[in-house]
Amino acid sequence: MQTLHLVLLLLVGALSFNTMTAQSDGGSTKSKQMPQVFKIGEYEKDYDKLLMNHQAQLLNVCNNDMQEAFRKWMGMAAEIEAYAQTVDYNIDGLKFWVHVFWKKDGEIDKLGFHLRPNSRHVPDEELAEFLTAFVEQYRLPISASERFSHYTTLTFPMSYMLEDKQ
Repeated sequence: MQTLHLVLLLLVGALSFNTMTAQSDGGSTKSKQMPQVFKIGEYEKDYDKLLMNHQAQLLNVCNNDMQEAFRKWMGMAAEIEAYAQTVDYNIDGLKFWVHVFWKKDGEIDKLGFHLRPNSRHVPDEELAEFLTAFVEQYRLPISASERFSHYTTLTFPMSYMLEDKQ
């Protein structure tokens, strides 16, 4: 009788361990690989690794020149808007948080986004597809000695371009 209890206890323990392992893995034995463009809040372990591998900020690689960093960032935002017009994708009314991770040569390594509550709604998959296409053809005109990142919000249309420059 004691042997039977011991066998049952071991069996229940093994089943519990397998269930916990599957749940921590999203319910499957395969873990999902982080795509080039991802929704912030997903892929937390990979996101933490990105933060560790891209410790410098855009401002740092622009020699702490705020105007230069601002020009680089606004240039990229303007390129996103221009690309949207080129591919006939409406980004007007979109507002989202964005975390961009660059390689040393200005190529985008990864881009995370999350729609803000006051944004025009678009499906996350649709926005990710658009941003992926943009990322694949864009390079920030910069050369740095280390990988770097920038976290901010984007709002379209970009009203700063509409300012009167008299």
